[in-house]
Amino acid sequence: MPIDGWAIFWWLIHTVVASGVAILAFLGITSTKIGERFLSHHLDRKLTAFKHEHNKQIEGLKAQLAHLDDRGKRSNEREYNALTEIWEKFVDAYLSTQNCIHAFMEFPDLNKLSDVDLRTYLGTTDLSDTQRESVIQANDKVDVFAKTVRQRQIRKAGGDIFDARMLLRKKGVFVPDNISRLVQASLDVLSSAQVEQHME
Repeated sequence: MPIDGWAIFWWLIHTVVASGVAILAFLGITSTKIGERFLSHHLDRKLTAFKHEHNKQIEGLKAQLAHLDDRGKRSNEREYNALTEIWEKFVDAYLSTQNCIHAFMEFPDLNKLSDVDLRTYLGTTDLSDTQRESVIQANDKVDVFAKTVRQRQIRKAGGDIFDARMLLRKKGVFVPDNISRLVQASLDVLSSAQVEQHME
């Protein structure tokens, strides 16, 4: 059987073309995989850098929030402590002012006591030694004693009001303005009442 040249030629061309297509397909697939790997690696690096930067920003925001939260807690604690102290001083001022206004004193008739009993009784009071001696030396011991006790009550009220005002000045920065104004106005009323008693 004779060999047909054209058939061999076409068979060769067909084999070369098929091989070329196979080689190109292989190269295309391989290059696509290499390209995908390169692109994937490049995107992974970019994504990692982005995540790192994003995490840094998140950590910074968390630190700021923690700082603000801590400041808020400390501010609330200071406000609470200041309000507690101011309230206690205000109550002291109120009670001592009320005491000097509505002073109801009951004590024995000092004019009828013996010198020893008088000294014993005066020793139980808060009077100073000088004040005790002035009561002992007075003709009307009851009057001098009552005036001395009353003056002490008035001075105590004035001192308590002053202490409350000073505390409000020192700690008022931690107290809401409306409460600070209310306490100040209340202390003004107490002060007026204390001054009236002092004038009598």
